[in-house]
Amino acid sequence: MMLLEIDAGNTRVKWRLVEERADCTLACAAQGAFIMEENSRAWDEQFCEVIGRLPMANSGRVLLSNVRGGGFEKSIRDYAGKVWGLVPEFAIPRRYCAGVTNGYYAPEKLGVDRWLAILATYNMVKTACCILNCGTTVTLDIVSEAGNHEGGYIIPGLQLMKHSLHNRSSVLITHSECEPHLSPGHDTSSAILNGALNAITGFATSVKSRKNLSQSDCVWVVSGGDGDLIRANLNWETRSCPSLVLDGLCLAIP
Repeated sequence: MMLLEIDAGNTRVKWRLVEERADCTLACAAQGAFIMEENSRAWDEQFCEVIGRLPMANSGRVLLSNVRGGGFEKSIRDYAGKVWGLVPEFAIPRRYCAGVTNGYYAPEKLGVDRWLAILATYNMVKTACCILNCGTTVTLDIVSEAGNHEGGYIIPGLQLMKHSLHNRSSVLITHSECEPHLSPGHDTSSAILNGALNAITGFATSVKSRKNLSQSDCVWVVSGGDGDLIRANLNWETRSCPSLVLDGLCLAIP
């Protein structure tokens, strides 16, 4: 059976075509990622045309994490039904799944991408963990050794901080070829980006200072488009896991 897994985020969509073998193992047959244009119906249609070339059949499954909204969901539902005769399956956060207890007062209000990353991480490490996802926003979720989600944090990501300054102040931002780092900047663009990087790493460091999160048996996992940059500027051991949301789909939708 072929499984098409889709992670539709705020600014890009990642997909992975997985083949389920006779011994119940999974093998990646193809994968890709697309940068999304805001409110672009044409983009949704273009993406559907791309996945339409994949070797799916009416015996396959389409599994999705979608934070892009109802328009994208409708496009996928319509296309999968018309081209493959399949009904896409959308992950939703639940109170309990795959050994994890959701820590939100209203479980369904937890972002589905965060929920899937939590499921994937906990089932990978089987101990206390922190999941730091560095995308449009930076999210940090805490899970105990027993699998209890202890809540999380959300702050703006690097580019969101940069653009908020540009849009809501008189600061003139120019393009900079320099990669952000923790030292003071020597022009406005680097000062902003370095400040944003310090804000994110300082935030993570502050959370880690909590007694139960500074122990060696608490595993820190970093993902997201800016994950490698953030991870390189943290002064403790972390793991890079770029496909957590996709990895969590089969746990949330068995």
